[in-house]
Amino acid sequence: MRKLSVVFVALALVVGFSVNAMAAQALFYSEKERLATAPTKELEVYGSVRIGTYWITGDKEQIKFGVALKNWGPNMKFTGDGLSFRGIIPGHGNDNDLFTVQQRSATFELPATLRIGASYDFLIGEMNKITLAGNFQSNSFTKDQFVLGLEYALKYYLSLRAGYTYQDGMFNNSASESGTVFTGLSLGASVSVPFNKEKETGIQIDYSYRTTNPYAGTHTIGLKLNF
Repeated sequence: MRKLSVVFVALALVVGFSVNAMAAQALFYSEKERLATAPTKELEVYGSVRIGTYWITGDKEQIKFGVALKNWGPNMKFTGDGLSFRGIIPGHGNDNDLFTVQQRSATFELPATLRIGASYDFLIGEMNKITLAGNFQSNSFTKDQFVLGLEYALKYYLSLRAGYTYQDGMFNNSASESGTVFTGLSLGASVSVPFNKEKETGIQIDYSYRTTNPYAGTHTIGLKLNF
């Protein structure tokens, strides 16, 4: 009897199409359609749309409001010749007879999210700025979240941040009951060294920390280069 061997080569490709328009002096609209393709041989899946708008107002553009919808679209399903293979079916034909077998793919839904956020900048002189921000996130598969954040910025050299994220049941002892391992508090800081102020080039180092239960928190370090 011949042995059947199947080799899968995983590959993912995401192509985005963006449209941005200024509807008024301080009202912006943007739409991005994402064509997600995940082929294995000739296996494909398509879908999902991202759309958002944000509004900026105030004498010094210190008031901002935005709405974003992510991963919106119909149910997705894998299609293509990658779902079929040629092999031997026990009890059908001879041992050397090969049949084309088609596998069925179940439909699935991407985790859609709706975000509504607003912020206000308290400008203190030309060097200092304090930003108060709030955000509501509605999730299709997980619990909704309410986020409150505060940031102090010394021009573009230094930024200090603190935030708190709340969701229903987050104070339960087990992560399975609370729906998350994060316990709300988050802290962060950024240090920037400009190369050219006019061209806005430079290097930036970011650090953030989020408290968790269990574990001992999550530390994140990032490096950003602007050319």
